Amino acid sequence: MTEEQIKEMEKRLMKAMEKVVQNTMRQEMETLKKELEEQRKKVDKLEKCNYELSKNVNDLQQYIRRENVLITNYPQQPNENIERIVCKLGESIGVKIDFKQDIQAAHRNPSRAAVQPILIRFVNRQIRNKFAQAGREKKLRISENKLYFNDHLTPTNSKLFFEARKLYKTKKIKGAWTSNGTVLVRRDENSQPIKIHHMDDLKPFQVSYSAAIST
Repeated sequence: MTEEQIKEMEKRLMKAMEKVVQNTMRQEMETLKKELEEQRKKVDKLEKCNYELSKNVNDLQQYIRRENVLITNYPQQPNENIERIVCKLGESIGVKIDFKQDIQAAHRNPSRAAVQPILIRFVNRQIRNKFAQAGREKKLRISENKLYFNDHLTPTNSKLFFEARKLYKTKKIKGAWTSNGTVLVRRDENSQPIKIHHMDDLKPFQVSYSAAIST
């Protein structure tokens, strides 16, 4: 066998080896891609399950609060009588309250605010809604402080409402409010209210409604 023949065989052998290596690497890459795709699907599924679980927990926590009203800005005094305050508020807004029959519990709710809000838990939603609606319509003031009769929101919904209010204050939406523990927003005066369940639901409202109208 001549030297040229040997070199030719070496070239063929090298090409064959390169082809084998390339095929092996290609197969390994395809295998890795499939494994990565499977892992991504699992992660997506877990994230979806986690979102649904978190949403269900939040919905349950909010449902438990359905008979509650949170009154903010009522001046706090030492040795105050919450029962008397609640009954007095009822008289002021035209909703007579029998504390023993209508109220399950009432107390200052711990918070970071300088004046802790008063949390009232009613025996049923009917009297609760009547009290809350009358309080909002009456727009009471105590010692120059405007009183707010709010839904008792979960931490998650409180954060959603806070962010929605920021959009309202910066004129990116026309309104933001809560109803029975649900956060709602309105883009403009003619649009329908939209329920907000997640921070992503607020993203479409980043452009101000005034700018949208002008264009």
